[in-house]
Amino acid sequence: MERVEKYKWRTIGLSIAFILCMIVLTGCNNSSQTSLQISSPLIEPPVSNKKCPKVKIWKIALLEWNNPLPLKVVEELQPYPGGAYSNAGIPGPKHKLTRPYLRTFVSPGGILGKLKQGDSKDMLIAVRLEKKPKLIQLTESPVALSARKDGGMWVNFNGPLVHYDADGEQIHSLKNLGGDMVSADKDAVWVIDFEDTV
Repeated sequence: MERVEKYKWRTIGLSIAFILCMIVLTGCNNSSQTSLQISSPLIEPPVSNKKCPKVKIWKIALLEWNNPLPLKVVEELQPYPGGAYSNAGIPGPKHKLTRPYLRTFVSPGGILGKLKQGDSKDMLIAVRLEKKPKLIQLTESPVALSARKDGGMWVNFNGPLVHYDADGEQIHSLKNLGGDMVSADKDAVWVIDFEDTV
């Protein structure tokens, strides 16, 4: 009698397990069908390009590596992984090599850029981006640049606002009361402060 009772509970347990497996498999089948239904619109053919505007891309300037000025790769400390306070105990390199880059400023008079090292330090060089790029040595790190149509530029340093001619010579300097500079038409610039417009 005990043996019959034992097998009876095993039979009930196996049938419950079988029913649960069928429910899970049916749910998986339904979810895969819905995922196929969701992803099927992504397989549709692309929209005709007759409705899309055409975009022209052209080369403005070519800055060659180490020509005309030497560009150095610098080692930069990698950020700590996962919000750790220190990466001293974490295996692997602690520094990564980074190349210099150009931060650009666009204005009606053209495009200027300031060269920055891979660790974001300014190289005190402004570049006028034309067919033949022109390098202009600066005395200190600029906040903003604005190209003029006559080949010159406005440079916003952290104090004065300086007007340079096409040869990179300083023409005149103005006391800068503002913090930022915005390029405008007719080789003009707006100097903006957080409190007032100057």
